[in-house]
Amino acid sequence: MSYARLVRSVVAAAAAVIALSQAAYSQHDAYQTIENWFKLPEGRKIGSTAGITVDRDGTSVWTFDRCGGQYCAGSNLAPIMKFDESGKPVKSFGAGMFVRPHGIRIDREGNVWVTDGEGPDGKDSSKNGKGHQVFKFSPEGRVLMTLGKAGVAGDGPDTFNQPSAVLIAPNGDIFVADGHGGNSNARIVKFSKDGTWLWIRAAGCLLVTAATIGSRSLIRMENSSKSGNSSAGRAACLSTRMTHSTSPTINPTRRRTRDSIRASQSAARRTARSGLPFPIPTLMDRKKGSRPMPKETFMDR
Repeated sequence: MSYARLVRSVVAAAAAVIALSQAAYSQHDAYQTIENWFKLPEGRKIGSTAGITVDRDGTSVWTFDRCGGQYCAGSNLAPIMKFDESGKPVKSFGAGMFVRPHGIRIDREGNVWVTDGEGPDGKDSSKNGKGHQVFKFSPEGRVLMTLGKAGVAGDGPDTFNQPSAVLIAPNGDIFVADGHGGNSNARIVKFSKDGTWLWIRAAGCLLVTAATIGSRSLIRMENSSKSGNSSAGRAACLSTRMTHSTSPTINPTRRRTRDSIRASQSAARRTARSGLPFPIPTLMDRKKGSRPMPKETFMDR
């Protein structure tokens, strides 16, 4: 087959694949845009909408907008709204409670969880005493739980700094994505279903658990590769600053023991893969000068 004929064949095959893909897509494209689906009351408009989700009934829609604009501070509008399957509003609540709405989630019981992603800025007094919180509402709009301190940005176990999202596990545990870039936090905070703080997964992949001591916390940092019940890699310090990666202090003797164990395990794995009746020396062996390192071992990664 000539080169020109080969090129023509490849182009024809590619065109056929594209045509078939488009045909299959058009047959299964069941989505369409419905203009003006939300039937809002006179004078009410949808603002910047950071959160939208479907109700447990599978047809109703919940929205969490910023009170017709970019912020809810100073507004008397209710940012949490529920619409039925025809787009008619059937419920609204949360007026006067939020600075800048962000995330929304409906749990298995139909409760509404939302996050307030900002707080006071020292300029607008209408933002004072609000923000940096996570709320749990009943489907009717009654406040069932509040996490975080109103208007207080922080990185301790009882404060947030621009919480963005919340997720509820099947067993009721609460996970908060705390942070939104800039000078905010960068962590996941876990609570039990009753709001008891459990742990923080901060930048650097350290799992942090704590017992409160006065206004500070006894932080026990766990190596992320270990389970929460393991004592390996654990260190204690007095701190509530968890926005930066911190490595737990390890006793030098313990470090040497750990490194020796890891080196032995690595050598055993290489020996098993090689099928040789004798162990392949490790890089640590070579550094110690106990035996030469075969050149080909460096390729065994």
